[in-house]
Amino acid sequence: AFYPIFLNAAPFIGVAALASDSQTVRFAAVNSLVQTALFIPTAQLPSLLTGRMSWVDIAWPCGLVALGVQTKLLASQDANPWRTNLVSSLYLFQGGRMALGAIMMTI
Repeated sequence: AFYPIFLNAAPFIGVAALASDSQTVRFAAVNSLVQTALFIPTAQLPSLLTGRMSWVDIAWPCGLVALGVQTKLLASQDANPWRTNLVSSLYLFQGGRMALGAIMMTI
């Protein structure tokens, strides 16, 4: 089977390309903090206290909702508002739908 060696470097090239844009780096830094602050109380602590890992089924969709909010709030002033609203709405819809389902199954 032919496997091009350069494919091994693809993830590093992608990260380097994203890291070259200061706005992407800022979004990633804020997102890391938000996701950590969200995941610890919604998944880590409940799992520790109950011994059940199913709490991640609530935390993961809430992370999508957080991405939707961040996409809307941190969008560049130069960004196309239609695209910003569409992307943030899709994150909010998908995350919200899954979060409500997970919460209803947990209750």
